[in-house]
This record gives sequence, C-alpha cells and structure tokens, in this order.
Amino acid sequence: MPVASYLPDRNIALELVRVTEAAAISAARVKGRGNKEIVDQAAVD
Repeated sequence: MPVASYLPDRNIALELVRVTEAAAISAARVKGRGNKEIVDQAAVD
C-alpha cells in the first residue's frame, strides 16, 4: 500500500491551533466586562 493512501489530508495539530486561536479571540472580545460566564461562553461558542 502506498504511503499517501493512509495519511490524513490535513494536519490535525494545525487545526487545533486554529480552533484555540479562534476561542481566544472570541473570549478577548468580552474580557473585562466583569462576567466570567460570558467570557467562558464566548470561548466555547
């Protein structure tokens, strides 16, 4: 079996970095408003 036939088409580690970055950016938009729950929700949405 050729090596390319069982390798994933994408780099999962890079996708994890992108998701983490998006969560951090979303949370940063509402940080400092005095409501921890809103920040937590923004990070997971």
